[in-house]
Amino acid sequence: MTEEPRGSSAGAIMTGIFLCLFGACMVLVGGACTAVWLVFGMRGMGTFGPLLFLLSLALLGLGIFIIRTGVKAFAAGDARPPPVDERSDDLG
Repeated sequence: MTEEPRGSSAGAIMTGIFLCLFGACMVLVGGACTAVWLVFGMRGMGTFGPLLFLLSLALLGLGIFIIRTGVKAFAAGDARPPPVDERSDDLG
């Protein structure tokens, strides 16, 4: 008897979608802030410039990590129950 491939559950798919969208928002925020810091420089910010640049890089990395986690959530679920034995249903 061969094993059929099993799909993801609805909860795993919804979780994956949410994580991918949330991660995309984090990537956009972190990437935009990183780009602004690179284009305009950190000159006017004093000691907080490099700290804010590192924070925007951390947001960018966190967003990428969250997207990867969301994609893994799509394939992680096991939605179908195990097959039912035909003989156990026979009452006669």
